[in-house]
Amino acid sequence: MAQVKFLENRLRAWTPVLADAVEEEIRRAAAPHTDPAILDCRIRLEAGAADLCVGIVLEHQGWGAQFVVPFPSANGEVLSSTRRVLRELALA
Repeated sequence: MAQVKFLENRLRAWTPVLADAVEEEIRRAAAPHTDPAILDCRIRLEAGAADLCVGIVLEHQGWGAQFVVPFPSANGEVLSSTRRVLRELALA
């Protein structure tokens, strides 16, 4: 089971409940994977052309992936986006 180490979550200062929900969806997406054992994660707020987005960065030795989801995100949107990114990285 892959562990996720949250190095930064800028949602926490603004809305702790949403910060916890986003972290939980990322953990659930990473849980089935054994390699890498630990993923580093950063969660940021990013200003888009018309609205805010949540920027998510996943990193491990030698690779990284960044993606965005709308803010606020629909329930399960972070989970499905994280699964898709991990699958594209051949971790699924």
